[in-house]
Amino acid sequence: AFRLAETLGTATADTRAEVAFQDAFARYRAGDFDAATPALLAVARDYPNTERTGEALFWAGEAAFQAERYAQAETILADFTTQFPRHRQADAGRYVLAWTFFRRRDYAQAAAAYERFLRAYTPSSEAVPYIADALLRLGDSYYALRRFDDALAAYARVPAATPTGDGADYALFQTAQAYAGQGNAGAAVDTYGQ
Repeated sequence: AFRLAETLGTATADTRAEVAFQDAFARYRAGDFDAATPALLAVARDYPNTERTGEALFWAGEAAFQAERYAQAETILADFTTQFPRHRQADAGRYVLAWTFFRRRDYAQAAAAYERFLRAYTPSSEAVPYIADALLRLGDSYYALRRFDDALAAYARVPAATPTGDGADYALFQTAQAYAGQGNAGAAVDTYGQ
């Protein structure tokens, strides 16, 4: 269809960008993250002022994350969230960016990134269902840093974060662990009992 549009002289830059994006995104959907990352980055670079620019950057970062190239994912997603702070994928971008630090066990950076995600998150029509998980990883980051009071505060927010209570059992267990880490055996035993 695009070749026909070019022949007819009706192909536009937006159409060309869309074709390039769909071609690159097909690689992502096929699970070929190594090929998808540079292809999506090329779309963002070659078509900088189209509707697909931000989308291509987000999916390039996600592809690098899925390929476990966390440093590259971090660079791409930091660029994406800086350039497109109100993009429909911005919440997801901040969430995945925080995960890049967590996966590399850079818990101080992870905690800061999860805090940024939680501050910036706004429910939308595309509601990103990551609140409970972000709170759990925030708590885990503080736990790893032995900042047990901060970990307890994060875990305490989990049950109210989702209507279904997703993650509440893990949060309760980690709460007991944090109490034990503090040396508060009584509170730990009580919480394990719960």
